[in-house]
Amino acid sequence: MTVNLNIANPKRQLRPAKFLAHRLKKIWHPRPETVGEQPQNIHILLVEDHEPTRLALTQLLRHRHYRITTAASCSEARLNMTKFKDFQILISDIGLPDGTGHSLMIEFRKKFAGQGIALTGYGKEQDIAQSEAAGFTTHLIKPIRMESLDTALAVTSKDWHSRIFIKNGMPRNPA
Repeated sequence: MTVNLNIANPKRQLRPAKFLAHRLKKIWHPRPETVGEQPQNIHILLVEDHEPTRLALTQLLRHRHYRITTAASCSEARLNMTKFKDFQILISDIGLPDGTGHSLMIEFRKKFAGQGIALTGYGKEQDIAQSEAAGFTTHLIKPIRMESLDTALAVTSKDWHSRIFIKNGMPRNPA
């Protein structure tokens, strides 16, 4: 499913990012059958430097009952990785202001032995191969479809040692 919104804010009551998150909250209805079991027990670290995207994804994932901790940079993500000890999934942009999602994924796997989902505008085969080499199990190219994120979350939350690599919602044979 692709969510297309008219995000005009005629009353200018909310900042654009908060307005978008508010609109998404009103229209989004989670589909629990599409995600892994017991999402409320899954703690996700979401790293995204674009505030409207981070707020919208946070709302969508919380509506699906995932526990979400957010960060806007690598340094903030690292601080959260020392503060919390129970992360299972990293969802990260690749291009961040102070580093890359690839380096975060390598650190995340060492510390938590968890899975990762890359959300990025980079979609060349070389970019996808770098994501896979860093340990991401999924590489989603922005703009993402919610079905693709649902698929990635279902795979990562059910099987922590999966060797399936997902590119934009479609499984790909590991190299």
